[in-house]
Amino acid sequence: MRTGPVTFFSFLSLFAIAAAGMAAPAAAGFQPTRPAWGGFYMGVQGGYGWGETTTVESPDNAAPYNGAGNSWTGDSEGMLGGLHMGVDWESYALILGVELAGGYLAVEGEAADPNSGGLDTVALGGNGYYGEITGRIGFAPDRMLYYMKGGAAFADLGLEVTDGCNVDPCGAATIAASDDGIRDGWTMGAGLAYAFPNNLALRLEYAWYEFRDVPVVGTIGADSYAWEQDVNFQTVTLGLSFLF
Repeated sequence: MRTGPVTFFSFLSLFAIAAAGMAAPAAAGFQPTRPAWGGFYMGVQGGYGWGETTTVESPDNAAPYNGAGNSWTGDSEGMLGGLHMGVDWESYALILGVELAGGYLAVEGEAADPNSGGLDTVALGGNGYYGEITGRIGFAPDRMLYYMKGGAAFADLGLEVTDGCNVDPCGAATIAASDDGIRDGWTMGAGLAYAFPNNLALRLEYAWYEFRDVPVVGTIGADSYAWEQDVNFQTVTLGLSFLF
């Protein structure tokens, strides 16, 4: 049984509750001289992600590698972290904003093609840089902000399909296919943030990311072989923002 995600989520929950509890007494007597949320902000975030990758062998291959059109799915998990910056506009309790975020993603996994001899053809990846441009809308009745976000995501996912050659024949007939491009997808999520009196905000955020039809290509001699991968993952991150 995997206890890592449960432990991590428990830590996030306890940390957020403790931080809010410590900040509440100070915030109660604080009267800001500017809107709590309107303006520019920047900060850091980190957290845990989990998801799955579905790999499909292209029917256009020179010859079926293991079976044209066959597919298989594997799980992925790991950590991510990076930076964010954005700007919010405040009208009464309504918050509208635009945010740019990015960093390093290590939500990794691997899975063997069940049609491969000795299960030696393996799809793997999920390790690389990511970025996103999102709009967000929120409600801030006081120093707590509740928001939703959505927009475009970009990632260098480091996807591969490799043949470890557990079953003969091997030699020059094995594949090492990869994807070297920056791929575009989409993301959406929701979160909450609490503003401290010293222009700091602690936030907890959930997000979904999806990248579809990512080509993974390799060659054997003069022949090209390709797979397509659909990648999705979910993240929970804890962030600290500086409000300007």
